[in-house]
Amino acid sequence: MPSLTRRSRLRPLVTLTTFAALLPTASGLARPSSAYAASAPIVAVFDIEDKGAGLSAEVRSRLTAYLASSLTATGRFQVVPRAQIKARLRAQKHSSYKKCFDQSCQIEIGKELAAQKSLATQVLKLGSRCAVAATLYDLRRAATERAATVRGGCSEDAIVSSLEAVVKRLGGSGGKAPPAAPPPPDRTPHLPPPSTGPRVFIDVRSEPAGAEVFVDGRPAGRTPLRLAFAKGKPVELTVEREGYLTRRAHVLPNRRTTLRYALELDARGGARMAQRTEWIGVELAVGGGAIEGSRDSVTDDQPVNASGVFCANLTLFTIKWRRFFWTLLEGGAGYYFSDRFNASWFTRFGYPMYLSADGTHQLRFGVGFGAMIINDTAAFTLSPTAHYMLQTSGHLYVGFGLRLNLPVAGADRTTANSGSTEYVPAMVLLSVMLGWIGSA
Repeated sequence: MPSLTRRSRLRPLVTLTTFAALLPTASGLARPSSAYAASAPIVAVFDIEDKGAGLSAEVRSRLTAYLASSLTATGRFQVVPRAQIKARLRAQKHSSYKKCFDQSCQIEIGKELAAQKSLATQVLKLGSRCAVAATLYDLRRAATERAATVRGGCSEDAIVSSLEAVVKRLGGSGGKAPPAAPPPPDRTPHLPPPSTGPRVFIDVRSEPAGAEVFVDGRPAGRTPLRLAFAKGKPVELTVEREGYLTRRAHVLPNRRTTLRYALELDARGGARMAQRTEWIGVELAVGGGAIEGSRDSVTDDQPVNASGVFCANLTLFTIKWRRFFWTLLEGGAGYYFSDRFNASWFTRFGYPMYLSADGTHQLRFGVGFGAMIINDTAAFTLSPTAHYMLQTSGHLYVGFGLRLNLPVAGADRTTANSGSTEYVPAMVLLSVMLGWIGSA
């Protein structure tokens, strides 16, 4: 009887103990018990490597710090302080912390810091989107333990969201294999379930079109886009396009409306827009120049006859950099109103002065080197130019300005019978240009 009483008194205690042990799992809390945290593996988190996303060193440093903090917050890993990793790299005389990206370097440093695992993370530019790929390496077994890849936008906010998703996959419970990669995002319009009540339609437009729209962080499609929302339920809209600043807005759908976003270029987008290659162009020019003279052997007089001239030039492949442009080839033909024809070939170098961040307005100064022929006379010619250029956001450019053709060598030919000298003239031309630009 006493033993039975003792057993009945112990049963509630056992039951409460069991319930307390199961409480973290039942409540779905991310933080495990202190005993589990103490036995969590030690991870050396190395700087995020940029593979074409154009992240600055400061942004990568902040993202790496956030990644390490998020990994620690799962309670499933202990993270080596970044200061210790930097100090070890300096002691090993590595040129800089950011260059320890290869696996051999990370394994060496990780083992020296008594870490059990190392984490290598990359941000890869793939098309118009970016993927965050992380690999957890077991230093004791010298093998990859698990990996996770998440695709998303290329803005800093979008990469932060991708890092959070990567951390969730790397911190899978119980050491189980990470979950399978999710299917590609559904880009159909975001429609709430019918049970949400009345719906409100909202059209989203952007200039330029083709921007990706996210609803509360979930992809909904590309502009122009029509979305349906539960009436009166606030949502957050995010509009992203590569090369442009991200736009965010909190919307309370009460009635049908159209949201229009004029996207602004970021620094990289502006540079790409300004430096688009001009594939082909046509230049029409009118002006005048001297076309012939005669030389008397006694008086050495040389009367000069002037004539108006009309020229048409075809330009091919104008490649632009920030402070330099190169037109690979210009070829043209002209007609003097005194019944003479000319032809010319040039290659041109110059300086583009961008008057706006996106390169819409430019002043372009250049000099061409080539040859000009009139009838049977040829001359090596310099061709200085100054033009104002207007580039549209599409694929066209227009311009107008001044062109000089200045023969500098081989410019004359003397006719034996008459003694007159025919030569390639200097010309002053006003020109108008029209052409086709490549994509940014």
